[in-house]
Amino acid sequence: MLNSVSEVNARFREIQELKTNRSNLKTQEDQRLEAIMAYVKKNGPVLVYKGDKAILLEIKPKTTKKLDKQALAESLGMAVKQLSAATMAKLVEQGKLTSQRIAEFETVEVTDRLSQRKARKREIEQFRNQK
Repeated sequence: MLNSVSEVNARFREIQELKTNRSNLKTQEDQRLEAIMAYVKKNGPVLVYKGDKAILLEIKPKTTKKLDKQALAESLGMAVKQLSAATMAKLVEQGKLTSQRIAEFETVEVTDRLSQRKARKREIEQFRNQK
């Protein structure tokens, strides 16, 4: 329990410092992850250990579909804020929007991600035999 304004001020400053530290840690984590991903892309899968468990790190593609709401809203003569899922459903019911028209504004984006899974015994032996 806080008993004075100075204690509240001290706690508030601690919170601000923790937020800054968390942001810095996230930046460091992202940089290190990028370095690992670059290495795995260049050299192939890597066997690492998490505690006493063997983990295999691989790069796998991640496919995402994105809808360009800005372009779709402009083609319909609406604001982007008005273009919600419910509004789109109403437009489909009214016949003003079709799935083919929505598909015109969809883009497929492929990004790489770091995948980790438990290594099999055969894979562990294979990595041990490498020189």
